[in-house]
Amino acid sequence: MENKTAIYSESKKSEKEFVNFYINIPFRWLARILASRLGNSSITPNMISLLGIFFVFIGCTILFTSNQDDSWRAVPFILIVGLFAALDGTLARQKEIFSPFGSWIGMVSERIEYMLIGLSFSWYIFTVTGDYVAMYLAFLGYVFREGIGTLS
Repeated sequence: MENKTAIYSESKKSEKEFVNFYINIPFRWLARILASRLGNSSITPNMISLLGIFFVFIGCTILFTSNQDDSWRAVPFILIVGLFAALDGTLARQKEIFSPFGSWIGMVSERIEYMLIGLSFSWYIFTVTGDYVAMYLAFLGYVFREGIGTLS
């Protein structure tokens, strides 16, 4: 029995190490730096969440309205979603501001951001390929990735 427990705990340890190796590591590192500088300001984590929605909306609008040659301009606005997602939690922990409403705003803002990204990428795929099936499959992939009606 001890051998199985040791193997199980070892596999859990390797899973935990894999979870820590995530694409958001640069964003978390940058969020710690920014949070330390914003710690004494009047900026709240809820403001960061709403600012994230604003930036993603700008990026998705650029992607939605641009042609294939100019679509690269949307990339920084869409990639910044990871920074804002990491920054709002880091800033809340640094300022020791915790509320159910703030947690809710963080979850809802991420869902809105991913919804905008999914819709704009689906539309972009349609404008590039002219294929309704490709647009449908891209949107379907987004729906399965995010889930319908969940906030978890």
